[in-house]
Amino acid sequence: MTTNELLEMTMLHTLGMLEEDECAAYEAAFAAASPRVQANIRAEAERMADLGALMPETEPRTELREMVIAAVRAAVHERTNEQRLASERHAAPAVAGVISRAAYAQPKLNRSPRVHRVWRATSIGLAAAVVAMTVVTINLQQTYNHAGSNAFIAKIYDTYGGEFVDDTMFDASTRRVVLASSSESSIMGASVFANPDWDSARLLVKNLRQQPGDEPYRLVVLDAEGNIVREVTTFSSNGSVQSIDIKVNLSTENRLAIYQGMTNDIAETEPLLKSVEADM
Repeated sequence: MTTNELLEMTMLHTLGMLEEDECAAYEAAFAAASPRVQANIRAEAERMADLGALMPETEPRTELREMVIAAVRAAVHERTNEQRLASERHAAPAVAGVISRAAYAQPKLNRSPRVHRVWRATSIGLAAAVVAMTVVTINLQQTYNHAGSNAFIAKIYDTYGGEFVDDTMFDASTRRVVLASSSESSIMGASVFANPDWDSARLLVKNLRQQPGDEPYRLVVLDAEGNIVREVTTFSSNGSVQSIDIKVNLSTENRLAIYQGMTNDIAETEPLLKSVEADM
């Protein structure tokens, strides 16, 4: 056997896919090879068998093995049937003028466990291709998810500013007051953030949608009894998430509310949103 044949037979022998006569011939050829060739064959077989760098960290689907085996078996049976049909089409009928039933008979599947070496090598190649495609698919999915996450963070930084995002998420001195609706079904919400290093506090609102002609929204400070102490700002909203700079000291003015209407009227109505916690 040549070195390439020895290497191929080594892989098949490792997988237990050699017949007894092939196994004996391989072992005899390998024993007759020089120590240098034997060492090269072993090293190359170990390199080809080591798929650790290609295997993904995630566990493959349990049905993957059955899919590969089924595909190989189907290919082997299809090839065997094609060869049998071809031989029967070219075979002469046993009696002149009589149509052989074999030409119309269902081809008998080969039940022998012996499979040609080419098909065994093909099955190895198919399995390797499936593994490689699985790895590529998983890597692409991980890359897409990673890129999408980075793009989302970058958009937040671009929209609200790097200093605001960093201080909000990582600075312990940043204070927050959350404003929520008394109705559990409401989707409106607001929060006020303040940091000693900022020039102004920041009001973030969502799902506050105005119709044409509606009165503006008003952010006010309340006292302990719920009375309006002062008006912080007025603003309009289209329903999207908005960021508004405001002047408020959350150390002393952490009871806040948002009304909609004129200043003289809002004292007699319930606020749309009211602070539920402070100094978070």
